[in-house]
Amino acid sequence: MAVIQPKNKPVIQRGEGYSYNPATFKEHKIDKFIEVEDPQEILSQVKPFEFRGRRFITFDTETHPYFRNSHMVPKEVVRRWVGTGKKATPQDYPFSIQVCDGKNSYIIYDNVENDFAKFKQLSPLFEDETIEKIAHNTKYDMHHMANAGMKIKGRLHDTVVLAKLADENRKSFQLRDIAARLPGGIVKFEFMVDSYKALSKVTDYRQFPRELLTQYGGADVWNCYLEFIADYEKLEQDGLIELYDKECELMVALYAMERYGMRTDPNYEAPLKTELQQLTDDAEKAIYDEAGKMFNINSGKQLYSVLMDLGVNNGWIPTTAKGNPKLDKDVLNTLATKHNVNIVKNILEYRKYEKLLTTYAVGIYDQKDSDDKVHGNINQTEATTGRMSITKPALQTLPKKDTRIRRAFIPPEDYDLWFMDLDQVEYRLFAHYAKIPSLLEAIKNGYDVHAATAAMI
Repeated sequence: MAVIQPKNKPVIQRGEGYSYNPATFKEHKIDKFIEVEDPQEILSQVKPFEFRGRRFITFDTETHPYFRNSHMVPKEVVRRWVGTGKKATPQDYPFSIQVCDGKNSYIIYDNVENDFAKFKQLSPLFEDETIEKIAHNTKYDMHHMANAGMKIKGRLHDTVVLAKLADENRKSFQLRDIAARLPGGIVKFEFMVDSYKALSKVTDYRQFPRELLTQYGGADVWNCYLEFIADYEKLEQDGLIELYDKECELMVALYAMERYGMRTDPNYEAPLKTELQQLTDDAEKAIYDEAGKMFNINSGKQLYSVLMDLGVNNGWIPTTAKGNPKLDKDVLNTLATKHNVNIVKNILEYRKYEKLLTTYAVGIYDQKDSDDKVHGNINQTEATTGRMSITKPALQTLPKKDTRIRRAFIPPEDYDLWFMDLDQVEYRLFAHYAKIPSLLEAIKNGYDVHAATAAMI
């Protein structure tokens, strides 16, 4: 067991933004970062901290992508592909797990070649339903631990959700940026890791000095603990605890949805890609025929030059702030109405089919797992509008009018799949709660809500 004694005073003082009550942190000081070889030491030494009459721990994982060396992964530990966040890769497995009990931070290392035998011995702690678990971007760590064959039971918390509710106007919700404003927050190891990575050119965290990794991981779960205490108290003052509890329940449901995935039709992949490729090629050939030469259609400057040669621009095409020609969809649509030439229409067709092919047909099917499912990352807090979004792949932006892409998704046996756009959902929720007779009537009769509203005005 390796013990590292950190300094108790804050590494970085609080910066701008709403301030925390210093009294909150008077007794909150980290004692040690402890690297553990025997998982039984964690089970015997971790004493969940008491808060509001309940028991808690914070946890975190550090991961390594094994998809590049899938032959190294024993079959019994290979999990289905999961998109788990911006830094995730098709198969991520934890090589360390960190736990903080509000006094000490414990870290243990394991590997896939060992079938995560050490990690699995921590199951009594993580499956204890009387202990509430806290992490920063909890779904991310839940996926990684599930990939290692571990389950997490009991009430779950996410300090990203907590921070968003406490102050949605923060410039950053990264843990180190939040910790920099907390009395006792420790962020120097983040910068030390970044510096080591830059200087050594080593990107595999497993090859970093073990002491640095222990400090880095230990500081993460300590900072998560500090943030939970501070922002939970802020939510209590603002009367938002009930909303936060609902968000945490939603987070667990979203994790289950990500894990289950969306089923794609394997028999539709080849004909879809073939059809879209042919339509893209046809539009591309038509553009070259109109231009009388081949050129890079995706180059704004080259496209502008071709339009100039054909006399299409008529001196109207706008420019960007940097002086480059602006040839987006709106500009091209305007040109198409002003000039009776096919090249502009063909450019619009080319862009449409090329996006359907590369962004959706290829983008979706290339991310499916062995069960023909795609596992998008459902972002609970990222959109400033309060809406959720789905990335990797971007399932919330599937084209409405062109249903080719939506037909790629099929429901499980004995189920139906229902596509509904956010604007349809939101109008119906608003009408239900507002009880506005005219709006209810418009929706009931299938009228266009915008047109009906304009008519009333």
